[in-house]
Amino acid sequence: MIRFLGSIWFAIVLVLTTALMVMVGTIIESRSDSHKMASEYIYRNPFFVFLLCGYFINILFSLLSRFPLKTRHIPFTLAHIGLLMVIGGVILKYVYGIQGHIILKEGRATDEVYLIDTKGLTLETKDHIRSSIPLNQTKLKTYIDHATQTVDMWFKKEGIYLFQKPFIPLDTWVEIPINGKTYHTFATHDLEKLVAPLPLPLLLFYKDSSGNETLLAVNENKSTQTEIFNSDDLKHIYMYEEGFKGFGIAFKFFDNEIETPLSYTYKKSSPPQKKEEIRPFIIANFEGADVPLLFKQTLPTVSKNHLLRFEETFIKLPFTLRLRQARTIFYPNTTTPFSYEADLLINDQLATLSMNKVYESSDGYRLYLSNITPKSPEGIKTIQITINRDPFKWLLTYPGGIILSLGILTLFFRPKAH
Repeated sequence: MIRFLGSIWFAIVLVLTTALMVMVGTIIESRSDSHKMASEYIYRNPFFVFLLCGYFINILFSLLSRFPLKTRHIPFTLAHIGLLMVIGGVILKYVYGIQGHIILKEGRATDEVYLIDTKGLTLETKDHIRSSIPLNQTKLKTYIDHATQTVDMWFKKEGIYLFQKPFIPLDTWVEIPINGKTYHTFATHDLEKLVAPLPLPLLLFYKDSSGNETLLAVNENKSTQTEIFNSDDLKHIYMYEEGFKGFGIAFKFFDNEIETPLSYTYKKSSPPQKKEEIRPFIIANFEGADVPLLFKQTLPTVSKNHLLRFEETFIKLPFTLRLRQARTIFYPNTTTPFSYEADLLINDQLATLSMNKVYESSDGYRLYLSNITPKSPEGIKTIQITINRDPFKWLLTYPGGIILSLGILTLFFRPKAH
């Protein structure tokens, strides 16, 4: 058995198995258009690490089979020791390395990195202290593989709820006092239910089949003010006590303002084929209450003493990143992007990232600029930085590569056998 583990036949089995897995991974990615699916099933699969361990065993036993070593074995020995160090570094990086990402807006700073392929709860206190709890350490009542979310804006299930105002049922006229005036208010999904002449001043809530919600105010002089609300583009979000009392939106008209709380409706649905678009839903028991959470929900969920998010787990970096400026560089006289750049303050030291320029910290963190939005010159820029760290590259990976290269070079200078 030991002779087989160090033999060329075992090496052939490993190479063929690896080639087959890579081929399957390529097919999965091309058919699903999902790198995450291929990574989950193939490249980050524990069996792939098992294959790496197989290579390590094969090379180690092959080296041991040459004992006692002679001078002519030096190239062979160096090459195999180098390979062992490189493969060992890759295995240890898989177990102990860091791979994550940061999303940062211009002017903002952070020392947190979100780890890929993880899930957990992010907790934030009123003192803005943030912590991360892995999902397997959370009390779950429900876990659904994929769900969709509807943002309930002005229209709730029964009608319209306004702060400190009477409730407005659907298709029913309600008189609402606003700053000394009585507004005749109506909420509907069907404008045909309005019958002329309409009383003034008027406040009309209308929701169309696309989900857009229109608010129309008409005063005694028949002047109008209108605003359309879309859940995918909420421009004015109110935070009450920094979110710990909830979130809301407002409609301003004729020096008046009305507000409504935001809420959510969740619905179980079939997972999409592309893994990157899957959004699991959970109900977690936290602080004595059942809290519904959707993965990467836009706004946090309010708990008793915390704001909660269901997202990737994060860890603290040994440095702070602040984005000073991000920019798109275009080809001359065109609107075609040539490159992307970002100026960062890393512990108050200026560093520039670009598509072809990587920053590496003294403790081995490598930062890559992976995305920038919007691509146009206008608007506040948001960048995505990919971060990885190989804690063993200076101990194993890089020295192993050098030793492997020396072993290959000495093949050309070894004494010829007679």
